[in-house]
Amino acid sequence: MEVTPCKDAASGWVWLTLPAGTEWPAGQPAEGVEVHSRIDPGLRRLHAALHTAGHLVDALARPHGFQHTGNSHFPGQARIEYAVDGAEFDKDELAATLTTGLDKAIAEALPVTAGEQDGRRTITIEGLATEFCGGTHVTDLGLLTDVAVRSVKVKSGRLRIGYTAEHAESAI
Repeated sequence: MEVTPCKDAASGWVWLTLPAGTEWPAGQPAEGVEVHSRIDPGLRRLHAALHTAGHLVDALARPHGFQHTGNSHFPGQARIEYAVDGAEFDKDELAATLTTGLDKAIAEALPVTAGEQDGRRTITIEGLATEFCGGTHVTDLGLLTDVAVRSVKVKSGRLRIGYTAEHAESAI
């Protein structure tokens, strides 16, 4: 059966829910019961593209002095958020600078690698940034297509940079 991811706004936890009116055959699966799962490869690639593009947007925005406060990598609402603390900047100029950086990094097909630091998984975009992250990513930025800054706005004291991204192999 298909499940839907849901995110609790207060805690940030994501869990899977069953379709309406659907129940596990005999209630909740008991510990030790074998469960089979299937991953939609195209959707997984889309999420990897959006997640990696989020790291890239963040790596290009942080040198402007913004403090990262949150993000969403879900299709249709992907964004990175920053505290701006009264900083003044031109939103159009920032969008243009980010777009130039995105295009350059993607054209260079910078490698994206996983590592470990202090017992925690890291993700590195070669030459740009290393962060702690347990998500799924593309292996190099050349696999990203249709990456664009879709919005740059300030709301409730936060800078929100919305973006789009696709995976070059999403149709496979």
